[in-house]
Amino acid sequence: MRKNIVKKEEEEGMTNRHIKTIDMRRIIGKLLYML
Repeated sequence: MRKNIVKKEEEEGMTNRHIKTIDMRRIIGKLLYML
C-alpha cells in the first residue's frame, strides 16, 4: 500500500515538472516573439 502511494506521488511530481518546462518554453517563446 505504502509503496503505491510513494510511486503515485513521484508520478505526479514528474508531470508537474513537465508542465513547468512547457510553461517556461511558452514564456521564452513570447519574449522572443516580442523582440
